[in-house]
Amino acid sequence: MSVFINPFTDFGFKKLFGVENALPRLKSIIEDALELTESIVELSFMSPEQLGAKDDDRKAVYDIYCKSSSGSHFIVELQRAKQAYFKDRTLFYASFPIRSQAEKGEWNYQLCPVYCLAILDFEFSDTDPLRWHHVVQLKDQEGHLFYNKLTFAYLELPKFTKPLEECMTHLEKWCYSLNNMDVLDFIPEALSSDEIIKSVFEEARFLGMDKIEQAKYEYSLKVYRDFTNVMDTAYDEGKEDARNEMEKELKNKDKELKCKDKELKFKDKELNNKTQEVEQGKQRAEREKQRAENAEKELAELKAMMKNNQ
Repeated sequence: MSVFINPFTDFGFKKLFGVENALPRLKSIIEDALELTESIVELSFMSPEQLGAKDDDRKAVYDIYCKSSSGSHFIVELQRAKQAYFKDRTLFYASFPIRSQAEKGEWNYQLCPVYCLAILDFEFSDTDPLRWHHVVQLKDQEGHLFYNKLTFAYLELPKFTKPLEECMTHLEKWCYSLNNMDVLDFIPEALSSDEIIKSVFEEARFLGMDKIEQAKYEYSLKVYRDFTNVMDTAYDEGKEDARNEMEKELKNKDKELKCKDKELKFKDKELNNKTQEVEQGKQRAEREKQRAENAEKELAELKAMMKNNQ
């Protein structure tokens, strides 16, 4: 078993960021990822399950949902599997804390800020391959901030490949820690001087957990590994299917080319025959012309002889 637990398991993520003693760590990574200009004074957990306005409305279940003392709402999601409409999903999730602020009776529509942080164990297919950190807000057509109360942050962790010695910002150290925690045997010196990040590693020690927590983690790790294997297999099968489809298409193209080649050869043969016929016709015409010229010459000579005899 690794010295430190895998933070991408459900158990690991909740243990490191989703319990009361994890609030300082949660505040830190939220502030770093969302690039907040003001520190969060106090943070408290809210129910992660958000119900719709009616019983049959779709609900939302967040990994972590909390609220600051100033009224700001924070949603934190760990997403392992690639999802086609994940950006739409985060927007949908953000709609619940927005709608929950509606007041009965007279209301001036003033809202408290809503922030969504998505920590991703996959890469978007439509973003810059070198950019792993995205902070998104509503801006106008000239790129100026239009509305500052709805902010999304996305961390594409597979894109983050910096070694520890190149990590300059606190967020980069966070990303390095999350990506490498379960393969490290000790806390690197460059991270041990940071009390917040050091606390994550201390909390993540497998042997520091009691037997019940260890059992829960081992089960969560098994689910994570099974899920990863299923996704990898599906990806490999998808590649195999794509390869088979490509080979099939190439075979069809090869057949088409062979048919085209036969057709062109046939037409080329026809053209050669036509060319030969034309050439033979020219030769016949040339011979006929020569015979005509010879006959005309003989006739002229005959007339000349007859004239001399007279």
